[in-house]
Amino acid sequence: MVVNAPHLIAARPIGPERAAQLLHDRGLSPALVETDTAMAEALFAALVEASIPRRYAPIDFPAVRAALVALTLPQDA
Repeated sequence: MVVNAPHLIAARPIGPERAAQLLHDRGLSPALVETDTAMAEALFAALVEASIPRRYAPIDFPAVRAALVALTLPQDA
């Protein structure tokens, strides 16, 4: 028996780099997402704005913060 239940299939989260880019595009800095609560709220808002289901939110917040720091560092000329 085959059950068509895509909502039961485990969702794969977006990568930390993509999550950081979504936050960066919204003008958020690492200081604004220092706490897990602030990170979760900012990520959920960014995902909704990008029409990405919240179930795809990454759970590795330190990796997202590290990627966001990398995006905010000045680029070498």
